Amino acid sequence: MTSDTTDSTARPTLVPTGDVTIFEAAEFRDSVVTLLMHDGPVELDLSGIERVDGAGIQLVLAAERHGRCQVTRMSPSIRRAFEELGYAPGTSTRS
Repeated sequence: MTSDTTDSTARPTLVPTGDVTIFEAAEFRDSVVTLLMHDGPVELDLSGIERVDGAGIQLVLAAERHGRCQVTRMSPSIRRAFEELGYAPGTSTRS
């Protein structure tokens, strides 16, 4: 997993790419924690995720439930994983 944090939009955005599985979970968590250090709303752009597992989904949900983090632009693989678990994509509520 690689990630990039940008401030080019109205809010800081984390754009991870590649896999977000148990093997990348610690790195992804650290990137999310760094993102959440910014004041105000932040964005997690998941369009570059190729593979995700339960560990990655848990971290996305934890970030979103923080209250200031909005999940945007989900890749097909992460959207499918959310749907298989019964969650509406981009929200922390069940569909």
